[in-house]
Amino acid sequence: MKRLLKRKMALFAVLFLPSFCLAQTNAYRLFGSSIRVDRASHWENWIYQNDLVSQLNVPIRDADIFRVDADGLRPTFFRRNINVAPTAVDFTYPDLVRANGDLVSGGATAKSNDALANNIIDGDLSTFWEPDTPADFGSRLTRPGDFHLDGLRDWEIEVDLGRLVFADSLTIIFPAGQFEDEFLGEPVKAFVLFASMGERFPFPLGNNLKFSVIGQVSTGFVAGKLAQCVRDESAGYAGETRCEGGGGGETGEVTLVPMPGTEGRYVQMTFPLLPLDRADWDLDGRPDINGAFIHYVRIKITDSDLWRDAFLGSGEEARLAYEALSQDQRGAIIYQRQTAGGLLVDLQNDDNLTAAEKYQALPEEKRGPTLYYSKEVPRIAEVQVWAKGDNYALQPEKRGGASFENGGLGAPHLSTDGLYDSEWVANTWSPVYLKGTAWYDLGAVFWVDNVSVVNKRINQSHQGAFLGPDILISDGTLLKPVSMEDREDFPQLEESLKWDNIISEEHVDNHGPVVRIFRETFPYRKIRFLQIRDIDVTGNQSGRYGALATLAEIQLYGEGYPVSVWAYSPPITLTDSRGNFIRKTLPRIAWEGDVIVRETDPLTGQASERIEPLDLHPDVRLQVQTRTSDQTDTNFTYYQVVTVAGNEEREEVTKEVYDEIALEWTAWEIWQTLPASQKHASRTDDDGDGLTDEDRIDLIDNDGDGLVDEDGRKLRRAPRSSFDKDGELAFVGWSEWSESYLPTNGVNEATITSPNPRKFVQVRVNLSSEDPFKTARIRSLRIELAPPLSLELAGELALLTDEGATRVPTDLSVQTSDYTPPRNIDPLASQQFAYFIRAAEPDPTDATVRDGFNEVLVVAPRDAHLTGVRLGQVAIAQKPSLLNPEEVLTSATTTKFDRAFVLGDDGVLRDVDGEILERMATGADSIWVRFHFSLNTDLSAGQHALIEVQFESQSFREGIEFASFVRSSDSEEGVFQRVDTADKDATELVDSSTAQVSLMALPGALIQDVVLSPVFTPNGDGINDELLVHFVLLKVQEKRPLDVAFYDLGGRLVGQGQGSAVGGKVGTQAFVWDGRNMAGQLVPPGIYLCQIKLEADEQANKLTRLVHVAY
Repeated sequence: MKRLLKRKMALFAVLFLPSFCLAQTNAYRLFGSSIRVDRASHWENWIYQNDLVSQLNVPIRDADIFRVDADGLRPTFFRRNINVAPTAVDFTYPDLVRANGDLVSGGATAKSNDALANNIIDGDLSTFWEPDTPADFGSRLTRPGDFHLDGLRDWEIEVDLGRLVFADSLTIIFPAGQFEDEFLGEPVKAFVLFASMGERFPFPLGNNLKFSVIGQVSTGFVAGKLAQCVRDESAGYAGETRCEGGGGGETGEVTLVPMPGTEGRYVQMTFPLLPLDRADWDLDGRPDINGAFIHYVRIKITDSDLWRDAFLGSGEEARLAYEALSQDQRGAIIYQRQTAGGLLVDLQNDDNLTAAEKYQALPEEKRGPTLYYSKEVPRIAEVQVWAKGDNYALQPEKRGGASFENGGLGAPHLSTDGLYDSEWVANTWSPVYLKGTAWYDLGAVFWVDNVSVVNKRINQSHQGAFLGPDILISDGTLLKPVSMEDREDFPQLEESLKWDNIISEEHVDNHGPVVRIFRETFPYRKIRFLQIRDIDVTGNQSGRYGALATLAEIQLYGEGYPVSVWAYSPPITLTDSRGNFIRKTLPRIAWEGDVIVRETDPLTGQASERIEPLDLHPDVRLQVQTRTSDQTDTNFTYYQVVTVAGNEEREEVTKEVYDEIALEWTAWEIWQTLPASQKHASRTDDDGDGLTDEDRIDLIDNDGDGLVDEDGRKLRRAPRSSFDKDGELAFVGWSEWSESYLPTNGVNEATITSPNPRKFVQVRVNLSSEDPFKTARIRSLRIELAPPLSLELAGELALLTDEGATRVPTDLSVQTSDYTPPRNIDPLASQQFAYFIRAAEPDPTDATVRDGFNEVLVVAPRDAHLTGVRLGQVAIAQKPSLLNPEEVLTSATTTKFDRAFVLGDDGVLRDVDGEILERMATGADSIWVRFHFSLNTDLSAGQHALIEVQFESQSFREGIEFASFVRSSDSEEGVFQRVDTADKDATELVDSSTAQVSLMALPGALIQDVVLSPVFTPNGDGINDELLVHFVLLKVQEKRPLDVAFYDLGGRLVGQGQGSAVGGKVGTQAFVWDGRNMAGQLVPPGIYLCQIKLEADEQANKLTRLVHVAY
């Protein structure tokens, strides 16, 4: 039953558009006065949402694109030139070749001493693999292990990387023998190194892997005689190792060399890799690229001296040398018998006697010398696989990405799953048929400079190769809007994105070379989307079935933090102590964040990160946005659960019955925790107020005395029945996402602009950077909560007509003809506005807000000048919404004003009785007034308070909202409640249902109202020495590159205007030119061109004026 109670108290929630998993209460902490996100466990339960495709999202904890720790949430850095072997154990995949598709894990295995196999890929040089070896020479017969000639066949190790990688080289690291007083082990004598992509053997349907020989070497290890080796991580795309000297031969030859940074403790051999399949476009017999796709590495040790690695001698001196060795190094002890002919014969162990026992039984004259040997101690410390980097294209589904083919044989995700033997089968493309095109969304924008491709070899068609690879890439720049819910909508991308081709000219036609492995390199660029086709340049195979390219893998490499990532909170539900949803005001949001800067030491190659403030890096952004809702779409079936003959039976009941049973269980749970002194007695006045049993345990103050559940009946037993329900709770009716919040007065906090009070809130965070080596991090997030000063606030903006503008505010007989909706506004002229605020009573259940509000704040997009205020009431009517019957819509029916404040000649607002309306200090774009009485208390039934604020202001931007807030002067400073303006009806006097303006269409561009002197004289006399250029920008949504430049009549740039802002945004702009050219010298007198240029969304807007320079 307790299980059922907990189920009641934790409601399941599913969010649609986009669709998230069930709401996670462990994604935040809910306090009485705030919501906080400040723990690693919170961020892990947020969602990474694909910002273009609504149904694609994954939990942050599963997304490889994020890193979460105690310091907060940040994007992952994608590396270049990395050893991928240590991460092999992190990958699990379906082994199609050897395990019939069963899941297997990456890692190392060995035929001998398998328990130590993973030591060679753990990144720790102090651990190692060695063959299974007896403890000493004497126990080799009873426990031989694999340390004998027959066992040598099992000295074989295989490294399964867990996925296909493109690698530059393989490095094998060995201990270098004796180092000071420590013996570390020694390199193996000889081995063969193999690699495999994962291709089947025998081809094409075998169940084994095809391995290719990478190198067959004898290490020739001699202590103190090693070549010198340097690994250059900055060379090429994955670094390189250069080795010289040491008796090896030519530079670059595979040689045993000291491992840098180990002071001689370890030595290594590095094997450069070449493609394991056709990669020769120019048909010169050599592959055109270095490196290889590999999935498996195998090391086969082929030689060993076993117990007789080095002869120490015979006699006492040799014995002492033998005993001075560590136990690991002590090799064979050979006892010899002298024959009658003077020959020496080695004594052997048999079933009865050991060689030593036989030797002791010989007469002195028959005893030959005793020979002592050191033992070979073959060990491998590490196997390093030097890959190009972290593959951006690997399993993009894990970061909210996806792939799709429109028609055709379709499974493009198989070319990004990390396996060679699974592939996307591409029909040769034709514009006539809907097939043969695959689109890939990597889930985020990455910094990329090379793309590598491998086609799976098949024994038909063009042997799996492209006839002509056609690969287009995009950073996500939209040429026209898209509306995508799932991957099936990807065909929209073809016409909606700006695409660029990355296939070089020499790779367009693959008819002759039949290349199956190739790479395209280019300067750093942003990539998120791919479009791939197989195109026959001859047209002979276009659109034909059977003309197939089999794309095994496409891999993208580069370096840096993702350009932009979004993290979404699950829906945050605001509840009371009984678990019921309640509306709360959301006054402010605050956050903590910083910038992470990654640097690499040019000498050591070691990477480090430093933390710096956000305001020092304008190219890094941390954006926080919110949205709110009051609506749910419930589809529950409620049950009463009873136990009959030991079995639970469910009976469907109404929600009211369900809630009553749930409350009974809540009361019982509370009763059991009460101390005996606080438990109620039936028919008793427990609280001494003269009443009995009037305030039972239901978490409500039933008698209005300020105490909760203090006088009820004694509970003798648990309820007889329990409760259950089926179904889900979905959150719907979300507001639009707010604008990104900006710091206030240098502090990372802001007033929440999403509609509130509301029952549900959701937050999303964007971390973006234009520098691949910088990123933003968010450490914590806090949303303040407060009880509503008004249960409903509705705002509506109007323009005053000529009739309304002439009516003074003290004239309370207003007419509908005084107002008109804020449409077709001239942005170059100041306008007279009226802002209406309709307010319901305060929350009656919370004593802290019983006095409502007495302050009003209106925020305009430009400077605002208050002219008057009217107060009154408005009758309301309520009816269910046609879209959501559970939502009640309020409309205004009859407005009546009874009081007004008008601006006097002294700049003070007074009513007819001389009472002053206090104006609070605020910015020039805001109007903040305080009344000396509550505006929304003592309201009659069916009545709301109505405030009209009249002011003059201007708007340069289409759709900009005039925001408004209310506040109680008794509340904590800064705690405002926002007025709802979306589709709200504040008064019947105007039918606008909005607080946004719509601008009239002006002829010309976005640059308007240009003012500059046609002549100026930069002669240093202090008069007209500088040219001032003033103009207005209209309708610009956000800052855009803005430039004011000066040219001579030949079109040559001679000067640059200096402005106060780095980017242009709506409003008045000012630039200055001192008449000097780019070299700082005064320009000659004459006529020049002043060009104002704004980079807008679709094209550059330019405006040119003539300027005369005279002296």
